[in-house]
Amino acid sequence: MAELARASEELAELRAREITPTIPNAAERIAELERAIGEMRGRLTNPFLVVIISWNNEQADVDLHVTDPQNRRFYYRQRRHAGSPAYIEVDSVNGPGNEVWIHPAATAGTYKVEYVYFADSRRTGPVNVRGVAIYQGGRLEFPVRRISAPSEARTVFAANLVVSPDGEVVVR
Repeated sequence: MAELARASEELAELRAREITPTIPNAAERIAELERAIGEMRGRLTNPFLVVIISWNNEQADVDLHVTDPQNRRFYYRQRRHAGSPAYIEVDSVNGPGNEVWIHPAATAGTYKVEYVYFADSRRTGPVNVRGVAIYQGGRLEFPVRRISAPSEARTVFAANLVVSPDGEVVVR
């Protein structure tokens, strides 16, 4: 700790002696750059996370459910939670449809993704649901789930998304 403090003091002295007099507003620019770097580091350690599901059965209503590491469950009846910037952005009630959950700064932990085949107005049968997670590092697909019949009470596991402290995301 003492070594870090000495190095910080030395850097501050160098900046004051060598940089500040030669570049107009150098101290302000340095502070601005340091703030920007801090914000970038924050975004890298808390990446955005988007979950999208889709299905092509025209009469089906499939619901996306995402449970975050704090055990908050996001779905059509609970699109937002106090204390979380995450939310359900799109809730389609008829297919072909999409549902979208967005977290602009996902914290480390496990996010559980589930589907509910909520309704089928014409009883057209099974529905295939595709899912994908998009984050700063890329795109991860979930296995396609075939759900045989609507049941508001039955959730179908899709994937666990594990966000690491350094912002990486894996599907389990």
